[in-house]
Amino acid sequence: RERAAKILQKYIRGWVKRVQFQRLKTCITNIQRYSRGYLARLRYLKMKYNAKAIIIQRFWRGCLARKQIRQRRRQIVICQAAVRRFLARRQYKKLRIEARSIEHVKKLNKGLENKIISLQQKLDETAKSNHELTAYKNEVNELKNKLTTFKALEIEVKNLNNMLMEKNKHIKKIEDELQGEKDDKMDLIHEHEKYTEETREKQQLWDAEMAKLMKELEIMNEIGKMNQKGVEENYKVKLEEEKQLILEEHDTDRQAYQKLLQDYHCLEQDYEELQKQFNNIPEDHGYSSVRSTRSDKVDVGLVLKLQNKLGEVEREKTRIQKRLDELDMSPRTEKAENSARDSVKISELELANSKLKTQLQELQNSVIDNTGNAKIKDQLQILQSELERKTEEIIQLKSVLADQASNMKSLVNGNTRLGNYINEDGELALAYETQKTISKQLELELQDEKNKYKAHEREYKLEIEKLREVNEKQRGLLSENLTSGGQNQNEVFMKGEIMRLTTENLDLHNQNEKLQESTRKLKKQLKYLMKKLKDVGIRKKDREYLGMFSYKAGEENTIMRQLVIELKPRTAVTLLPGLPAYIVFMCVRHTDYVNDEDKVKTLLSAFSNSVKKVVKSYREDFESNALWLSNSLRLLHNMKQYSGDPVFQKKNTPKQNEQCLRNFDLSDYIQLFSDMCTWIYQMLISNLENKLQPLIVPAILEHEEIPGISGNTPNGFRGRRSSTTSPEGSQKPTTVFLQELTNYYKILTFYGVDSVETLQPIIQAAQLLQARKKEQDVDSVCEMCSALTPLQICKILNMYKVDEFEQKVPSTFIKKVQAKLQERQTLLMDVKYYFPIRFPFNASAICLEDIEIPEVLKLPQLEKI
Repeated sequence: RERAAKILQKYIRGWVKRVQFQRLKTCITNIQRYSRGYLARLRYLKMKYNAKAIIIQRFWRGCLARKQIRQRRRQIVICQAAVRRFLARRQYKKLRIEARSIEHVKKLNKGLENKIISLQQKLDETAKSNHELTAYKNEVNELKNKLTTFKALEIEVKNLNNMLMEKNKHIKKIEDELQGEKDDKMDLIHEHEKYTEETREKQQLWDAEMAKLMKELEIMNEIGKMNQKGVEENYKVKLEEEKQLILEEHDTDRQAYQKLLQDYHCLEQDYEELQKQFNNIPEDHGYSSVRSTRSDKVDVGLVLKLQNKLGEVEREKTRIQKRLDELDMSPRTEKAENSARDSVKISELELANSKLKTQLQELQNSVIDNTGNAKIKDQLQILQSELERKTEEIIQLKSVLADQASNMKSLVNGNTRLGNYINEDGELALAYETQKTISKQLELELQDEKNKYKAHEREYKLEIEKLREVNEKQRGLLSENLTSGGQNQNEVFMKGEIMRLTTENLDLHNQNEKLQESTRKLKKQLKYLMKKLKDVGIRKKDREYLGMFSYKAGEENTIMRQLVIELKPRTAVTLLPGLPAYIVFMCVRHTDYVNDEDKVKTLLSAFSNSVKKVVKSYREDFESNALWLSNSLRLLHNMKQYSGDPVFQKKNTPKQNEQCLRNFDLSDYIQLFSDMCTWIYQMLISNLENKLQPLIVPAILEHEEIPGISGNTPNGFRGRRSSTTSPEGSQKPTTVFLQELTNYYKILTFYGVDSVETLQPIIQAAQLLQARKKEQDVDSVCEMCSALTPLQICKILNMYKVDEFEQKVPSTFIKKVQAKLQERQTLLMDVKYYFPIRFPFNASAICLEDIEIPEVLKLPQLEKI
């Protein structure tokens, strides 16, 4: 019990103490809470009162500051007003004093006004006299400048006289040499006479030039006495005429040079054919002793002749070299850049001739060894004489070209001040470019319209044929219905319905097959285009390329075989236009980067040889000729564009200027490739001529300029016309001729051959509208409109629109133009005439670093750098 009582007491006492503690704790916490809240409220009120006091202070201080500023400003304004009042009073006093003094001076100096006016007039007169004196002084200076120019012209005439004397001496030396070698060269007497005649003609030309220069000097002296305006106009007209003459002479020289190139290539082909014939000649297996005894005498004589001719050729070569050195040393040829180009051309031809001669010598040695027939020897001798004749013609051409080029250069250099009025501000070039783009757009629209028209025509024809078939079937059914009785009408009707349903079913089946074929073709095209995108498309640039292709030495022939010989025109159409040319030029850039001259020579010679081989083997194929003409031209333009010459760098980007060649000068190869391009162009034109000439005459005869004339034929011709048997499906000659022309045009556009003179008639019509129409301009108008017919020229002049500010074209001018145009020889023209070709420079905007080799070309040897 005691223990239980203790336990009860323990728990009761603990409970009592806990209750007391909890009451005490709650009391203390409540006291702390209320005290802390009270303190916080006091702190908040203190901060609030402080903030309000600061705001009140701020506004009060601002008010005080504004009040002070207003007071100060008012005081400053009062000070300023006082100072200004004081200054104004002082100035007013001064002005009053000055006004009094001026009135006094006016009273004193009233008599001096007349003197001042007279002095002013004298001053004006002296100023006028000074102005006149300065004008006279300027005229004197201009006359002095003209005198200096005339003196320079006299010095040039003296130099020309000296040159003429030297050339006459040189001609005399040549004549003496020719007379000394007359006994050795009995076969070349005719050519020697030709040469002397040509030298005389040259001498006459030089005399004529001298006379022209003397006349020009006299004219210039007369012009110096005339007024300045008349001088400039006459000088411009004469300069234009001289330029036209020089350009015509240059064109004739170029034509002669291109004709020489054509003859040279013809000779080369004849030589190859002769070699083939000679290789195909069977050997004579007779008695050896008889054969050897007879042929030794002939062969020894032949060898001696060949040795003599080779010696003569070497002598001529040394003589030509001396003459070239003399011409190069003269000051006139230093200025002429065209003569250097022509000399490069002629040196190339001389090298080719020397190669041909060595080949001929080898052939002669083979003749000596194999003892060929006498006919082949005669042919070889004829070939050799032809080659020698061509060399002499080249020498003559060289001298003529050098003279003409130097004359043209000197005239152009002398008259640059007044020669820039032609094509001022590039208006002609801009007009040409705009007209070119317009014509291209019109041609494309015409082509689209033609294609649409042809498609509609085919559809209509098919519909007409179907309707005819249905009509025939319906007629058959009607005839059966009429012949049969009333009982068989239902059967006939059922048969007709069955036939109709079967035909419709067949048509639907055919349409389904066509759609399936078209889907199959489209799928194939899609696959092909996807593959092409992978091959040619834009690839991810892992690194920045330099625009070069590297290859190992000795792989040039394999590269050219894959790139040139095995490249077909149909595959080339799918590639970038001029891609082989870009690849070859990128290889050339790598050789320039490495500075390996032998590699460049082998690469470019391999390319030219392979192109010549392809063109010769596919001589009749127009597509291959067009393909390699465009590629060789592209390579030629690239060599010019990246040569570093500032003339060809006008349209280059800074990146392209950085990619120019640094170590090699490819001017010789540029000339070689331009000759190759002219040769391919001549082959292409001859191919066109052979194919189109048989079609021209029937097309012209069948052509109806006024429609409906051929429909009203006379009665006498009807029977003859009906008797001629002509197939129903045969086309008209005009359509055949036009189809051929469109095919050739499409081929040339596919391979990227640029058109040059497409818009010549439109340009000339625009020039005719802008030209002066006075009586003294009749000749210039007729010469300017060479591509327009006389009827077109007269129609343009008659229909010339008259505005308020324009004068009507006088009838006398039109009559004179008609009379001048009637002098043209329009009835006959030379069909075999070849115009001298010029290849205008065309810069490429394609970046070399973006070009990739497609897998179709199979060129794993090339590695892009």
